Amino acid sequence: MARDSCRWTSLAFPENTGGKCATNGAAEFLRATLKDGPRDTKDIEDLGMGEGYKMPTLQRAKNRLGVRARKKSFGGGWEWILPEQKSRLTEDDEGSEELADTGR
Repeated sequence: MARDSCRWTSLAFPENTGGKCATNGAAEFLRATLKDGPRDTKDIEDLGMGEGYKMPTLQRAKNRLGVRARKKSFGGGWEWILPEQKSRLTEDDEGSEELADTGR
């Protein structure tokens, strides 16, 4: 939906679009992907690439939405979580979430 209107806008007014349309579309993608809970960062990257989003665009959308990255476990990978789901985190998770700000 939004990607189509952005595509039209970028064709009609290429000097005015910059990366905003791609980031808007990536933000919609992240909301939909994370609506049911945290997802592995690698899964998000793979799904995003399938939708035509590169990781820098997903990172910009992540920042725009306030999506948090957290370590799943000591030896595990990273996962992303929507800010409104943050209240579901346990006390132990909150400590790892703060460390996650420096991660992917």
